[in-house]
Amino acid sequence: SDPEQTETYLHDKHSEQSRRVRAVMNPREHDRRAIRVVAQETITKVTNLPASITSAGVCTQDLNLDPCDYLNDFVSQCFLCPASCHVSGDTNAIELFEKDNQVQFARLAQVSVDPRLSNSLAMQKWFVIHSRNTHVLTCLIDFMKTLPPGSVIRYSPRTSEFDITDAGARATRRVTCLIPNFDDELRGLLEQHCAGAKPSANPALHSLLSSFGLSGAV
Repeated sequence: SDPEQTETYLHDKHSEQSRRVRAVMNPREHDRRAIRVVAQETITKVTNLPASITSAGVCTQDLNLDPCDYLNDFVSQCFLCPASCHVSGDTNAIELFEKDNQVQFARLAQVSVDPRLSNSLAMQKWFVIHSRNTHVLTCLIDFMKTLPPGSVIRYSPRTSEFDITDAGARATRRVTCLIPNFDDELRGLLEQHCAGAKPSANPALHSLLSSFGLSGAV
């Protein structure tokens, strides 16, 4: 709306224009000593797959040809993606995952005491699925802390297994993620909800509302 402001952008100094071009054409390189960068190079050599640095590890999807459209219900968006690899000893990623895990446990605790849980099938399904996924994240954090530094960890949601690659020996082993029965935990929560529920002043109305998956509480 102001021509003078437009003139400012159009008449940048040549040095300023050159600096902006260099920033685009020559992005800042990663520290080649960083454990995540070493893992990226190892993955590229061993699997012959494209590998990109991410905030949580290394992505093996060719992002130039196939941009990422993966979404999950966690803060760290790469978690549970089949193309995502994580590196043991990666302190920044471990810190990110630990904070994310705290958030997810808080969400589960909030839902477990929500009075709507008894009558909402959607909330019950979410509780079971998210409990399982949060348990997987806990296991991943444990691997990242205890395995030899530089080990590459990939989780397969389809088989519920971790593929762990020793970067030095270039050997991969498969570890099954033992997931507790969260359906039993949900049943226990529902029993607690039923035991603590107040008797309905109008049983007929409560029965009718329940048949539609609704609560008779006002």
